[in-house]
Amino acid sequence: MKNIHPIVAGLVSQQVLHLAVKTDSSAEFINDLRVNTNNPALQTENGRNEAFMSSLADLLGVSQERKLYNVHGGNVAVIPLHGSLINRFNSSWTFLTGYKFIRNAINMALEDSEIETIVLDVNSNGGEVCGCFEIANFIKEAKNAKPIHAVVDGGCYSAAYAIASACSTITTTPSSGVGSIGVVAVHASYEKMLDNEGIAVTIIQAGDKKTDGTPYKNLTDSAKTDIQQRVNDNYAEFTALVANNRNLSVDDVIKTQAACYTAKDAMELGLIDAVAMSVDETISDFINQPEKGQSTMTKEVQKADAGADAGADERKRIQTIMGAAASCAGVKNLANHLAFNTALSAEEATAILEASKADYEAQSKPVETAEAVKDEPNHLAEAMAKNGSPNVGADNADAEKAQDAVNMDLVANYANAVNVI
Repeated sequence: MKNIHPIVAGLVSQQVLHLAVKTDSSAEFINDLRVNTNNPALQTENGRNEAFMSSLADLLGVSQERKLYNVHGGNVAVIPLHGSLINRFNSSWTFLTGYKFIRNAINMALEDSEIETIVLDVNSNGGEVCGCFEIANFIKEAKNAKPIHAVVDGGCYSAAYAIASACSTITTTPSSGVGSIGVVAVHASYEKMLDNEGIAVTIIQAGDKKTDGTPYKNLTDSAKTDIQQRVNDNYAEFTALVANNRNLSVDDVIKTQAACYTAKDAMELGLIDAVAMSVDETISDFINQPEKGQSTMTKEVQKADAGADAGADERKRIQTIMGAAASCAGVKNLANHLAFNTALSAEEATAILEASKADYEAQSKPVETAEAVKDEPNHLAEAMAKNGSPNVGADNADAEKAQDAVNMDLVANYANAVNVI
Protein backbone atom coordinates (compact mmCIF):
# COMPACT_ATOMS: atom_id res chain seq x y z
CA MET A 1 0.00 0.00 0.00
CA LYS A 2 1.28 3.44 -0.85
CA ASN A 3 2.05 5.97 1.84
CA ILE A 4 -0.86 7.96 3.36
CA HIS A 5 -0.42 11.64 4.08
CA PRO A 6 -2.79 14.24 5.56
CA ILE A 7 -4.42 16.96 3.52
CA VAL A 8 -5.95 19.84 5.39
CA ALA A 9 -9.01 20.64 3.38
CA GLY A 10 -9.47 24.22 4.65
CA LEU A 11 -12.37 26.18 5.87
CA VAL A 12 -15.80 25.59 4.45
CA SER A 13 -18.58 27.02 6.58
CA GLN A 14 -15.81 27.51 9.15
CA GLN A 15 -15.28 23.76 9.64
CA VAL A 16 -11.71 22.43 9.35
CA LEU A 17 -11.50 18.94 7.87
CA HIS A 18 -8.46 16.75 8.50
CA LEU A 19 -8.32 14.05 5.88
CA ALA A 20 -6.07 11.20 4.82
CA VAL A 21 -5.83 10.78 1.05
CA LYS A 22 -3.83 8.29 -1.02
CA THR A 23 -0.73 9.80 -2.64
CA ASP A 24 -1.72 8.80 -6.15
CA SER A 25 -5.03 10.66 -5.72
CA SER A 26 -3.46 13.86 -4.48
CA ALA A 27 -2.35 15.14 -7.87
CA GLU A 28 -5.82 14.58 -9.32
CA PHE A 29 -7.37 16.23 -6.29
CA ILE A 30 -5.15 19.31 -6.49
CA ASN A 31 -5.67 19.55 -10.25
CA ASP A 32 -9.43 19.59 -9.76
CA LEU A 33 -9.07 22.55 -7.42
CA ARG A 34 -7.16 24.72 -9.89
CA VAL A 35 -9.06 27.81 -10.90
CA ASN A 36 -10.23 27.66 -14.46
CA THR A 37 -10.07 31.24 -15.74
CA ASN A 38 -12.61 30.40 -18.41
CA ASN A 39 -15.25 29.41 -15.82
CA PRO A 40 -17.08 32.51 -14.48
CA ALA A 41 -18.41 30.50 -11.52
CA LEU A 42 -14.87 30.15 -10.20
CA GLN A 43 -14.08 33.86 -10.24
CA THR A 44 -15.67 34.43 -6.81
CA GLU A 45 -14.62 33.14 -3.40
CA ASN A 46 -17.93 31.36 -2.91
CA GLY A 47 -17.61 29.71 -6.30
CA ARG A 48 -14.11 28.46 -5.54
CA ASN A 49 -15.26 27.17 -2.13
CA GLU A 50 -18.08 25.24 -3.75
CA ALA A 51 -15.70 23.76 -6.31
CA PHE A 52 -13.29 22.85 -3.53
CA MET A 53 -15.95 20.99 -1.61
CA SER A 54 -17.31 19.30 -4.72
CA SER A 55 -13.89 17.93 -5.61
CA LEU A 56 -13.24 16.90 -2.03
CA ALA A 57 -16.60 15.12 -1.75
CA ASP A 58 -16.08 13.29 -5.05
CA LEU A 59 -12.63 12.17 -3.97
CA LEU A 60 -13.85 10.80 -0.64
CA GLY A 61 -17.13 9.47 -1.94
CA VAL A 62 -19.17 11.29 0.66
CA SER A 63 -22.17 13.59 0.57
CA GLN A 64 -21.52 17.33 0.57
CA GLU A 65 -24.52 18.06 2.81
CA ARG A 66 -23.51 18.60 6.41
CA LYS A 67 -26.02 18.91 9.21
CA LEU A 68 -25.58 21.98 11.37
CA TYR A 69 -26.84 20.09 14.42
CA ASN A 70 -26.36 16.81 16.25
CA VAL A 71 -29.21 14.32 16.02
CA HIS A 72 -30.24 12.49 19.21
CA GLY A 73 -32.54 9.50 19.13
CA GLY A 74 -33.25 10.04 15.46
CA ASN A 75 -35.81 12.80 16.05
CA VAL A 76 -34.20 15.56 18.17
CA ALA A 77 -31.88 18.18 16.66
CA VAL A 78 -29.47 19.72 19.19
CA ILE A 79 -28.03 23.07 18.12
CA PRO A 80 -25.11 24.54 20.10
CA LEU A 81 -25.41 28.10 21.35
CA HIS A 82 -22.07 28.60 23.05
CA GLY A 83 -19.79 31.50 23.91
CA SER A 84 -20.16 35.08 22.74
CA LEU A 85 -23.01 35.68 20.30
CA ILE A 86 -22.28 37.80 17.25
CA ASN A 87 -24.11 38.89 14.13
CA ARG A 88 -23.36 37.76 10.55
CA PHE A 89 -21.32 34.70 11.58
CA ASN A 90 -22.27 31.29 10.24
CA SER A 91 -20.74 28.88 12.72
CA SER A 92 -20.61 27.79 16.35
CA TRP A 93 -17.45 27.13 18.33
CA THR A 94 -16.96 26.58 22.05
CA PHE A 95 -16.36 30.31 22.52
CA LEU A 96 -18.34 31.87 19.67
CA THR A 97 -21.70 31.41 17.93
CA GLY A 98 -23.25 33.44 15.14
CA TYR A 99 -26.87 34.49 14.87
CA LYS A 100 -26.68 33.51 11.20
CA PHE A 101 -25.62 29.99 12.19
CA ILE A 102 -28.53 29.66 14.62
CA ARG A 103 -31.01 30.73 11.94
CA ASN A 104 -29.55 28.39 9.31
CA ALA A 105 -29.41 25.45 11.71
CA ILE A 106 -33.03 25.91 12.77
CA ASN A 107 -34.18 26.26 9.16
CA MET A 108 -32.34 23.04 8.27
CA ALA A 109 -33.96 21.21 11.20
CA LEU A 110 -37.39 22.52 10.23
CA GLU A 111 -36.93 21.10 6.74
CA ASP A 112 -35.65 17.76 8.04
CA SER A 113 -38.65 15.40 8.05
CA GLU A 114 -37.03 13.13 10.64
CA ILE A 115 -36.64 15.91 13.19
CA GLU A 116 -39.61 16.40 15.52
CA THR A 117 -38.07 18.60 18.24
CA ILE A 118 -35.32 21.21 18.23
CA VAL A 119 -33.15 21.87 21.30
CA LEU A 120 -30.83 24.83 21.79
CA ASP A 121 -27.91 23.73 23.98
CA VAL A 122 -27.13 27.04 25.72
CA ASN A 123 -23.99 28.15 27.54
CA SER A 124 -23.41 31.83 26.82
CA ASN A 125 -22.89 35.09 28.69
CA GLY A 126 -24.51 37.10 25.89
CA GLY A 127 -23.39 39.04 22.87
CA GLU A 128 -24.21 41.71 20.33
CA VAL A 129 -27.43 43.69 20.33
CA CYS A 130 -27.39 43.83 16.54
CA GLY A 131 -29.22 40.77 15.25
CA CYS A 132 -30.26 39.50 18.69
CA PHE A 133 -33.90 40.57 18.76
CA GLU A 134 -34.32 39.52 15.13
CA ILE A 135 -33.22 35.94 15.84
CA ALA A 136 -35.41 35.82 18.96
CA ASN A 137 -38.46 36.84 16.92
CA PHE A 138 -37.51 34.31 14.25
CA ILE A 139 -37.49 31.53 16.87
CA LYS A 140 -40.83 32.65 18.24
CA GLU A 141 -42.38 32.13 14.80
CA ALA A 142 -40.41 28.97 13.99
CA LYS A 143 -41.60 27.14 17.13
CA ASN A 144 -45.10 27.13 15.63
CA ALA A 145 -43.81 24.60 13.11
CA LYS A 146 -41.78 22.45 15.52
CA PRO A 147 -41.15 22.81 19.27
CA ILE A 148 -37.92 24.64 20.06
CA HIS A 149 -36.62 24.21 23.62
CA ALA A 150 -33.71 25.92 25.37
CA VAL A 151 -31.64 23.71 27.69
CA VAL A 152 -29.09 25.58 29.78
CA ASP A 153 -25.95 23.94 31.15
CA GLY A 154 -23.80 26.81 32.44
CA GLY A 155 -25.04 30.31 31.73
CA CYS A 156 -27.86 31.91 29.81
CA TYR A 157 -27.38 35.63 30.21
CA SER A 158 -28.28 38.83 28.38
CA ALA A 159 -28.54 38.18 24.61
CA ALA A 160 -28.56 34.41 25.22
CA TYR A 161 -31.56 34.82 27.51
CA ALA A 162 -33.32 37.01 24.95
CA ILE A 163 -33.04 34.11 22.50
CA ALA A 164 -33.99 31.45 25.07
CA SER A 165 -37.05 33.43 26.14
CA ALA A 166 -38.52 32.94 22.67
CA CYS A 167 -38.32 29.14 22.93
CA SER A 168 -41.18 26.83 23.85
CA THR A 169 -39.61 26.12 27.25
CA ILE A 170 -36.42 26.87 29.18
CA THR A 171 -34.82 24.16 31.32
CA THR A 172 -31.62 24.61 33.34
CA THR A 173 -29.36 22.37 35.38
CA PRO A 174 -29.39 23.12 39.14
CA SER A 175 -26.10 25.03 39.12
CA SER A 176 -26.81 27.04 35.96
CA GLY A 177 -27.76 30.69 35.92
CA VAL A 178 -29.95 32.97 33.82
CA GLY A 179 -30.86 36.64 33.59
CA SER A 180 -28.81 39.80 33.06
CA ILE A 181 -31.74 41.33 31.20
CA GLY A 182 -30.05 44.63 30.52
CA VAL A 183 -27.92 46.61 28.08
CA VAL A 184 -24.46 48.07 28.52
CA ALA A 185 -22.17 50.27 26.43
CA VAL A 186 -18.58 51.00 27.50
CA HIS A 187 -16.31 53.83 26.45
CA ALA A 188 -12.59 54.01 27.26
CA SER A 189 -10.67 57.21 26.66
CA TYR A 190 -6.95 57.08 25.89
CA GLU A 191 -6.65 60.87 25.76
CA LYS A 192 -4.77 61.35 29.04
CA MET A 193 -2.57 58.29 28.55
CA LEU A 194 -1.56 59.44 25.08
CA ASP A 195 -0.87 62.93 26.39
CA ASN A 196 1.36 61.51 29.15
CA GLU A 197 3.28 59.57 26.53
CA GLY A 198 3.71 62.69 24.43
CA ILE A 199 1.51 61.39 21.62
CA ALA A 200 -0.71 63.97 19.98
CA VAL A 201 -3.72 62.74 18.03
CA THR A 202 -5.11 65.16 15.47
CA ILE A 203 -8.68 64.52 14.40
CA ILE A 204 -9.92 66.11 11.21
CA GLN A 205 -13.63 65.65 10.71
CA ALA A 206 -16.75 66.93 9.01
CA GLY A 207 -19.95 66.56 11.02
CA ASP A 208 -20.08 67.39 14.72
CA LYS A 209 -20.91 63.85 15.79
CA LYS A 210 -18.59 62.01 13.43
CA THR A 211 -16.08 61.09 16.14
CA ASP A 212 -18.49 60.62 19.05
CA GLY A 213 -17.23 57.64 20.99
CA THR A 214 -13.67 57.67 19.64
CA PRO A 215 -11.15 56.43 22.24
CA TYR A 216 -8.74 59.23 21.34
CA LYS A 217 -10.66 61.85 23.29
CA ASN A 218 -12.89 62.06 26.33
CA LEU A 219 -16.60 61.51 25.81
CA THR A 220 -18.51 64.77 25.46
CA ASP A 221 -21.75 65.35 27.36
CA SER A 222 -23.64 65.37 24.08
CA ALA A 223 -22.12 62.06 22.97
CA LYS A 224 -22.84 60.47 26.35
CA THR A 225 -26.49 61.59 26.16
CA ASP A 226 -26.86 60.09 22.68
CA ILE A 227 -25.30 56.77 23.68
CA GLN A 228 -27.43 56.60 26.83
CA GLN A 229 -30.56 57.13 24.73
CA ARG A 230 -29.62 54.23 22.44
CA VAL A 231 -28.98 52.03 25.47
CA ASN A 232 -32.36 53.02 26.92
CA ASP A 233 -34.12 52.23 23.63
CA ASN A 234 -32.46 48.81 23.43
CA TYR A 235 -33.35 48.13 27.07
CA ALA A 236 -37.01 48.99 26.45
CA GLU A 237 -37.09 46.60 23.50
CA PHE A 238 -35.29 43.89 25.47
CA THR A 239 -37.60 44.02 28.50
CA ALA A 240 -40.71 44.13 26.30
CA LEU A 241 -39.48 41.12 24.32
CA VAL A 242 -38.84 39.05 27.47
CA ALA A 243 -42.15 40.10 29.03
CA ASN A 244 -44.05 39.07 25.92
CA ASN A 245 -42.20 35.78 25.47
CA ARG A 246 -42.45 34.73 29.13
CA ASN A 247 -45.97 36.06 29.84
CA LEU A 248 -44.65 38.49 32.44
CA SER A 249 -45.36 42.17 32.92
CA VAL A 250 -42.73 44.64 31.71
CA ASP A 251 -42.57 46.01 35.25
CA ASP A 252 -41.71 42.57 36.62
CA VAL A 253 -38.90 42.21 34.08
CA ILE A 254 -37.56 45.68 34.87
CA LYS A 255 -37.60 44.82 38.59
CA THR A 256 -34.89 42.24 37.94
CA GLN A 257 -32.54 45.17 37.23
CA ALA A 258 -30.36 42.96 35.02
CA ALA A 259 -29.51 40.67 37.97
CA CYS A 260 -28.21 37.14 37.42
CA TYR A 261 -30.24 34.37 39.06
CA THR A 262 -29.68 30.82 40.17
CA ALA A 263 -31.99 28.14 38.81
CA LYS A 264 -34.08 28.13 41.98
CA ASP A 265 -34.62 31.91 42.02
CA ALA A 266 -35.21 32.03 38.28
CA MET A 267 -37.92 29.39 38.64
CA GLU A 268 -39.71 31.45 41.28
CA LEU A 269 -39.58 34.56 39.08
CA GLY A 270 -40.96 32.77 36.02
CA LEU A 271 -37.74 33.18 34.02
CA ILE A 272 -37.42 29.41 33.45
CA ASP A 273 -39.83 26.49 33.29
CA ALA A 274 -38.00 23.56 34.86
CA VAL A 275 -34.79 22.30 36.44
CA ALA A 276 -33.21 19.02 35.28
CA MET A 277 -30.10 17.23 36.50
CA SER A 278 -28.47 17.21 33.06
CA VAL A 279 -28.89 18.19 29.43
CA ASP A 280 -28.91 14.52 28.43
CA GLU A 281 -31.79 13.83 30.82
CA THR A 282 -33.90 16.56 29.25
CA ILE A 283 -33.06 15.53 25.70
CA SER A 284 -34.01 11.94 26.57
CA ASP A 285 -37.41 13.21 27.66
CA PHE A 286 -37.91 14.80 24.25
CA ILE A 287 -36.74 11.64 22.46
CA ASN A 288 -39.00 9.30 24.42
CA GLN A 289 -42.09 11.45 24.34
CA PRO A 290 -44.38 10.42 21.46
CA GLU A 291 -45.99 13.84 21.29
CA LYS A 292 -43.67 16.32 19.66
CA GLY A 293 -41.80 18.31 22.24
CA GLN A 294 -44.09 17.29 25.11
CA SER A 295 -41.59 15.98 27.66
CA THR A 296 -42.16 14.95 31.25
CA MET A 297 -40.54 18.26 32.08
CA THR A 298 -43.24 20.04 30.11
CA LYS A 299 -45.90 18.27 32.18
CA GLU A 300 -44.31 19.76 35.30
CA VAL A 301 -44.47 23.15 33.62
CA GLN A 302 -48.18 22.63 32.99
CA LYS A 303 -48.65 21.80 36.68
CA ALA A 304 -46.82 24.96 37.63
CA ASP A 305 -48.98 26.97 35.23
CA ALA A 306 -52.10 25.44 36.78
CA GLY A 307 -50.84 26.45 40.21
CA ALA A 308 -50.20 29.99 39.04
CA ASP A 309 -53.70 30.18 37.57
CA ALA A 310 -55.18 28.93 40.83
CA GLY A 311 -53.30 31.60 42.75
CA ALA A 312 -54.60 34.29 40.42
CA ASP A 313 -58.17 32.97 40.77
CA GLU A 314 -57.89 33.01 44.57
CA ARG A 315 -56.67 36.61 44.58
CA LYS A 316 -59.56 37.59 42.34
CA ARG A 317 -62.04 35.79 44.67
CA ILE A 318 -60.73 37.67 47.70
CA GLN A 319 -60.76 41.02 45.89
CA THR A 320 -64.39 40.46 44.87
CA ILE A 321 -65.47 39.54 48.40
CA MET A 322 -63.66 42.47 50.02
CA GLY A 323 -65.03 44.79 47.36
CA ALA A 324 -68.58 43.71 48.18
CA ALA A 325 -68.04 44.85 51.78
CA ALA A 326 -66.60 48.24 50.88
CA SER A 327 -69.93 50.08 51.02
CA CYS A 328 -70.80 48.87 54.53
CA ALA A 329 -68.26 49.11 57.36
CA GLY A 330 -70.44 46.91 59.53
CA VAL A 331 -69.68 43.78 57.51
CA LYS A 332 -65.93 44.30 57.15
CA ASN A 333 -64.98 41.58 59.62
CA LEU A 334 -67.49 39.18 58.14
CA ALA A 335 -65.95 39.80 54.70
CA ASN A 336 -62.49 39.05 56.09
CA HIS A 337 -63.75 35.81 57.56
CA LEU A 338 -65.49 34.70 54.35
CA ALA A 339 -62.48 35.64 52.20
CA PHE A 340 -59.70 34.12 54.27
CA ASN A 341 -61.36 31.46 56.43
CA THR A 342 -63.81 29.75 54.09
CA ALA A 343 -63.82 28.15 50.66
CA LEU A 344 -66.98 29.95 49.56
CA SER A 345 -67.00 31.22 46.00
CA ALA A 346 -67.06 34.94 45.37
CA GLU A 347 -70.74 34.68 44.35
CA GLU A 348 -71.73 32.77 47.49
CA ALA A 349 -69.80 35.08 49.81
CA THR A 350 -71.18 38.19 48.08
CA ALA A 351 -74.76 36.91 48.57
CA ILE A 352 -74.10 36.45 52.29
CA LEU A 353 -72.58 39.92 52.57
CA GLU A 354 -75.51 41.55 50.80
CA ALA A 355 -77.94 39.80 53.15
CA SER A 356 -75.80 40.77 56.13
CA LYS A 357 -75.79 44.40 54.98
CA ALA A 358 -79.59 44.38 54.97
CA ASP A 359 -79.71 42.96 58.51
CA TYR A 360 -77.07 45.40 59.75
CA GLU A 361 -78.89 48.38 58.27
CA ALA A 362 -82.20 47.16 59.71
CA GLN A 363 -80.65 46.77 63.15
CA SER A 364 -79.12 50.22 62.89
CA LYS A 365 -82.52 51.85 62.40
CA PRO A 366 -84.50 52.91 65.51
CA VAL A 367 -87.41 50.53 66.13
CA GLU A 368 -90.68 51.36 67.93
CA THR A 369 -91.47 47.98 69.52
CA ALA A 370 -89.86 44.65 70.19
CA GLU A 371 -92.57 43.07 68.05
CA ALA A 372 -91.33 45.08 65.03
CA VAL A 373 -87.83 43.67 65.46
CA LYS A 374 -89.18 40.18 65.94
CA ASP A 375 -91.14 40.38 62.69
CA GLU A 376 -88.16 41.74 60.67
CA PRO A 377 -86.87 39.03 58.27
CA ASN A 378 -83.34 37.68 58.95
CA HIS A 379 -81.71 38.01 55.52
CA LEU A 380 -78.32 36.75 56.66
CA ALA A 381 -79.73 33.56 58.17
CA GLU A 382 -81.61 32.87 54.94
CA ALA A 383 -78.45 33.38 52.82
CA MET A 384 -76.31 31.25 55.12
CA ALA A 385 -78.87 28.45 55.11
CA LYS A 386 -79.10 28.54 51.33
CA ASN A 387 -75.33 28.05 50.98
CA GLY A 388 -75.04 25.49 53.76
CA SER A 389 -72.59 27.76 55.56
CA PRO A 390 -71.93 28.42 59.26
CA ASN A 391 -74.30 30.94 60.78
CA VAL A 392 -71.95 33.90 61.10
CA GLY A 393 -73.73 37.11 62.05
CA ALA A 394 -73.04 40.65 60.95
CA ASP A 395 -70.49 42.73 62.82
CA ASN A 396 -71.21 44.86 65.84
CA ALA A 397 -69.00 47.46 67.47
CA ASP A 398 -67.62 45.17 70.19
CA ALA A 399 -66.98 42.23 67.85
CA GLU A 400 -65.19 44.48 65.37
CA LYS A 401 -62.53 45.50 67.89
CA ALA A 402 -61.97 41.94 69.10
CA GLN A 403 -61.67 40.62 65.58
CA ASP A 404 -59.11 43.15 64.24
CA ALA A 405 -56.04 41.26 65.49
CA VAL A 406 -57.37 37.98 64.11
CA ASN A 407 -58.04 39.60 60.75
CA MET A 408 -54.46 40.89 60.56
CA ASP A 409 -53.17 37.37 61.15
CA LEU A 410 -55.47 36.02 58.47
CA VAL A 411 -54.27 38.58 55.94
CA ALA A 412 -50.62 37.93 56.79
CA ASN A 413 -51.08 34.17 56.43
CA TYR A 414 -52.80 34.60 53.09
CA ALA A 415 -50.05 36.89 51.77
CA ASN A 416 -47.43 34.28 52.64
CA ALA A 417 -49.45 31.47 51.09
CA VAL A 418 -49.97 33.05 47.66
CA ASN A 419 -46.70 35.03 47.32
CA VAL A 420 -48.31 38.43 47.04
CA ILE A 421 -45.76 40.94 45.79
